[in-house]
Amino acid sequence: MNRILIMIVVFAAALPFLNAKESVLENEAGKLIWSAQKGIEFYPRLEEVPAVLGSRSDKIDPKYQQKADWSLILFDKDPRPGKKNPRLTIESNDQTPKITETENGFSLIYDSLRLKDRALALSLKLHFLKKDHAFEVRAEIDNRTDGLIVDRIIGPVLNNIDLDFAKFPVIWPGGIGAKISAPPQKDQKFYDYCTVRWKNYAPNSPKIKEIYTRYPGNMCTMAWFALAGEKCGLYFGSADPAFGIKDFSFRYHTESKMSSIALSYYVMLQAGQKWSGLLYELCPYQGSWHKAADHYRKSIDPNGSFVRKAPQWIRDCSGMFLCILKQQNGRHVMWNYSDIGTSMSDCADRLGFDLLALFGWAHGGHDHLYPDYFPDPVLGGKEALKKGIRQAKDRGKRIYLYANGQLIDQANEKFWSEAGESISILNENGTPVVENWRKFTDTPGYRFGCACLYDERWFDKMLGLAIQANDLGADGILYDQLAVGSPRICFSKDHGHAVPAMVRGSDANRMLKRIADHMSRINPDFVIFTEGLHDSELPSIPFFHASIPGFYHVPKQESVLHWMKDDVPIRNMPELFRYTFPESRISLRNPFPVEHRRFVNAALLYGFKHEVESRYPTDVETLKTGEYPTMESYKKDCITGLDGQKVQRAEFTSGRAADHFEYQRQVSAMQKEYKDLLISGKFIDTCGFSWKGKVIAKAYKNGTDLAVLVWNPASDPVDFAVEVPQGSLRKAVSPEQKEIKQPFEKLGPDSVRLLIYSMK
Repeated sequence: MNRILIMIVVFAAALPFLNAKESVLENEAGKLIWSAQKGIEFYPRLEEVPAVLGSRSDKIDPKYQQKADWSLILFDKDPRPGKKNPRLTIESNDQTPKITETENGFSLIYDSLRLKDRALALSLKLHFLKKDHAFEVRAEIDNRTDGLIVDRIIGPVLNNIDLDFAKFPVIWPGGIGAKISAPPQKDQKFYDYCTVRWKNYAPNSPKIKEIYTRYPGNMCTMAWFALAGEKCGLYFGSADPAFGIKDFSFRYHTESKMSSIALSYYVMLQAGQKWSGLLYELCPYQGSWHKAADHYRKSIDPNGSFVRKAPQWIRDCSGMFLCILKQQNGRHVMWNYSDIGTSMSDCADRLGFDLLALFGWAHGGHDHLYPDYFPDPVLGGKEALKKGIRQAKDRGKRIYLYANGQLIDQANEKFWSEAGESISILNENGTPVVENWRKFTDTPGYRFGCACLYDERWFDKMLGLAIQANDLGADGILYDQLAVGSPRICFSKDHGHAVPAMVRGSDANRMLKRIADHMSRINPDFVIFTEGLHDSELPSIPFFHASIPGFYHVPKQESVLHWMKDDVPIRNMPELFRYTFPESRISLRNPFPVEHRRFVNAALLYGFKHEVESRYPTDVETLKTGEYPTMESYKKDCITGLDGQKVQRAEFTSGRAADHFEYQRQVSAMQKEYKDLLISGKFIDTCGFSWKGKVIAKAYKNGTDLAVLVWNPASDPVDFAVEVPQGSLRKAVSPEQKEIKQPFEKLGPDSVRLLIYSMK
């Protein structure tokens, strides 16, 4: 009797596998197989490219097998008072699909999904399609179940990839870019603000490590990555014109030594709603990782019109001098309006910069009384502000004004009570999402609500600030924080979106683009800026003030040498975003009054805009005297977060600040002299040339001209050589030398050389 019962149980468990046959797609990319037994298998035609062996591969010990190939996460529509509703999970291994096949692919159809023993009015279709030399996986979800919301779909997961990281490192869109060249290691060391980390997949899964990030945000700046060998690789991407919110997960099992890839797509599907869209695309390619970047760019920008065209002045911008006029505490007034066209512009001249960024310019100071920004009588009043801006522009400067794109200060009691609280993003328990900002140890900080960008009242407020900036004579406005952080869920019923809704995704670009389009009709030269970086805002933002993981503060020499040697498990990869979107304009956050020579050279090489910041009274003193600040002087200012200042200060060990100012000016002058290549030219990374020697080299192309920048980040002179097929060397210069007669003579410590070629 027991034996019969066991046989019945085993047979019932096998029913999903017996009812679903194997389905196969083949094209130039290779062979994609789905079966109930193994889930997705993928065998690229390029045999060197890693294969996907499937969830229940016979090559893998059963104890390491993945049970579910995909899952849907649900939750109850009606929140529990003061609590978060539990999430419910539907898994593929509890379902049996019907399979339909077409000439172009096949579909798995689940007409009524089951949640344990309950049949739901919820259907899912998964489409596996051939697309040129790639495969696409698409989904359709139809939610007809009252009271349940579909939060997200996870998968179909690509399981059991036998990946040799040394041969096929993972090129990852974390921050400005990252390269993962080894599996997780015990006591692994990380370098220079590279926030890409292996972590436990779950608290109870220490043997499964994961690198995870959410798009769009400055922790995930693009929706693709690649397993990138030297001569071929595998592209995994979700190029979505709607900028859907999704999580990318790359996992490694420390016992089986196998990797897996999962994508979670947030749909927030209410009862009575349908959703359809691309989950991901698999595309093997031949060549370097640049081919994968080209594929993503073509997928997201098929017509070449994705990136917003910038006015000429912003294209020619050499660098940005950021000045906080008045700090949060109201006590530190560092610049008056009368300084804008005089001493502030003098400092910008000393650096070779032509863009002034005015922070803390309004009555509340920096990070106080948002979102109201009125000219401050303490700083000189409205007419003095307009005059200062006019004087700076007469000196060839451009100016933008600061506004925070999301923060609502609860200390601004009138706005908070009348509109701010109801505009704020709401948590599931009904409380506003808040941030706290405190700049000084001797004064209290402030508590801010975070605006939901769907709310039309917030759009009206932000648009009004842009119009005010233009009326004051500014050339642009920065909406702070709108490309940093990650998307959130909003449960408010007052914002014009479904409840709940994922926010800080496509809604940010939609709001910014509406403002940018409106301002372009008023003043075609007016520019919208934001802080952070990700590609979903490129249609609205031509210049990013980039607080981006991977390139913040001065990179240490040790780290830059590792970039050059490519010999660490995880490193920053600044060329990743710049190559994919070479027309992007990105300043490197340098929250310090001096830009270290190493930082200047890194920005020059990779094509980032230079930036120097004046934030505290000590910074102003440094800028005016040319002497390094001391930690004691910052302590005198009573600022919080001194660690960042310590990191910066430790890099300045010799000379004077004035020496760095002069080198910065020389670099800016060289960029302007050769702007057709270094500013207007296309960043092509290492394509089109080769080199020898312990240097870092990058190239720019414009027509038949090619510029190769060579940087020695080490402390000793080095030999090097550059070869450009079909190229004739026309000129060699450096920031300090107008002409170098021996182009390939030794390159000095922390020095850059520019080689200009004519192409045949």
